[in-house]
Amino acid sequence: MEWIDFEGQRVAVALHEQPAADDLLSGGLGLAGLQVPIEPPAGPLDRAARRRRALHANWQGIAFLAAPDPGLVEALSQPIPGQELHAYLRPPDAPGHRVMLQVPEHFDPANPRLLVTASSGSRGVYGAVALASAWALPRGWAVVHTDKGCGTDWFDAASGCGPDLLGEMTDDPSRQLFRPSLDDVAPDSVLIAHAHSGGNPEAHWGEYVRQAMRFGWAALDALHPGNTPSRSQRRRCVALGLSNGGAAVLRAIEQPEGFDGAVVLAPNVLARHGGRGFLDYAAEAALWLPLALQVRELEERVAEVRPFAPVPLEQYAEASRAALHALGWTGVTPHGAWRHLRRRGWPEAALGSALLSTMFDFWYAAGHTYTAALASAAPSDTPMRSHYAALDAAGQPRPSSEAERELWWSDGSGIVPGAGVGIVDPAPRAEQLVRLHRMLHGSGRDQRIMRGMAATRCAAPGGPLPVQLIHGQRDGLIPPAFSSLPYARMARRAGARLAASYPANAPHFDAYLALPGYNRGLSPLLPHAGEALDALLSQL
Repeated sequence: MEWIDFEGQRVAVALHEQPAADDLLSGGLGLAGLQVPIEPPAGPLDRAARRRRALHANWQGIAFLAAPDPGLVEALSQPIPGQELHAYLRPPDAPGHRVMLQVPEHFDPANPRLLVTASSGSRGVYGAVALASAWALPRGWAVVHTDKGCGTDWFDAASGCGPDLLGEMTDDPSRQLFRPSLDDVAPDSVLIAHAHSGGNPEAHWGEYVRQAMRFGWAALDALHPGNTPSRSQRRRCVALGLSNGGAAVLRAIEQPEGFDGAVVLAPNVLARHGGRGFLDYAAEAALWLPLALQVRELEERVAEVRPFAPVPLEQYAEASRAALHALGWTGVTPHGAWRHLRRRGWPEAALGSALLSTMFDFWYAAGHTYTAALASAAPSDTPMRSHYAALDAAGQPRPSSEAERELWWSDGSGIVPGAGVGIVDPAPRAEQLVRLHRMLHGSGRDQRIMRGMAATRCAAPGGPLPVQLIHGQRDGLIPPAFSSLPYARMARRAGARLAASYPANAPHFDAYLALPGYNRGLSPLLPHAGEALDALLSQL
């Protein structure tokens, strides 16, 4: 199969049979192979090796594999052969997005079941396999994934290389899915889909999920001809998402036609009324948290996780202190920074769990990506005036190698820094923190960003669709107080069938539970997804 007729268009697809040796869920690695580091490539990667690396990277980045829950062990106990289909869709007036349909061998076309999911964070199209496919495929459900216009379609300006439909790097424009504008960009630039598509992907997340659902059914009908009205009536379709993927699902069910229910975990959602946008509190965290986390009460935990930090936390704190001074906050102490964040609505439980996001400098990195994305900025006109490039040992930009580019699609998480690519700043960190703060506050606000953020606000679910929302109270990246709690209040006022739970000890990143010192008193979030899906199906 090379084409599928979909909504009046012929969509190019790549369909592969995945035997047990290269199965749908783990690429043949199984639980034991997913738990250990993957071998570095000895040479150019073929399609199966790229796929295996992508599965490994996304399992490692999402799931707590060191002590997996019984459901995960059972899902990975036997290989799941089947079919995997890849396509690239371009909705009207929106950046394109990757979709992937996984159909297990024991799928029943007479009683079709489809789980629709979106990748978390900025991850590629395999980014929800550990969440969605692990539950659905063993049960005979098909799963359709979307990277929601983000993902690991990274483009190298110097070589003109970008990934094709199956992730192979090519300099052939006819095979590339993401080819951004190169006008006036630095010649060493690496351009990423989330930041440089020029079209604010987040504003279209709901549309991507709905389109993925429709495409999933169209592809299943093409794979299993003979659709009848009675079969259509037996169809069941549920949506599932985590973090950014959870927000995409909530945006999708504003128009609930075609969905029977939804489960969302830790959604990075900005409610139509109330709440705070992620960029707003991420910029705040980048400015204040490095200083706040120097409070004495956290010294022991900081010491335990310090070996995993790319640079000493004190360097970030020094830049924060200088930026705060430039903004008029002088003499701020660690306790003063902590109290400021508490007054701004940060729950104490979330602040304690925000340690690793701060140490890994995720807040600052997110500021570069999300300002560019929300502003729909051209690559040469990003609000932070920075760009991305491969960096040498001294942190200076350099040309990327062919071997490095080979791994961007499979090994990257979709956001920079990562996969050997870093941020090239035009000014010292303290000055960049000041710039980030001023473009979001006061008279100097960047109106492009304000409009872009307003376009991401989420309305309540349409109709009587049952929705299960789960958000850990120890989430230090997407605090419920800014996201799911305001959304739940809004949805209930609108009469939505929303059941919400807030596990006391669940963080945002299950994968981080493998780090010594971080997991004290914490329990994984992802197992709650399977329980919620089972409960939802019992309602339907």
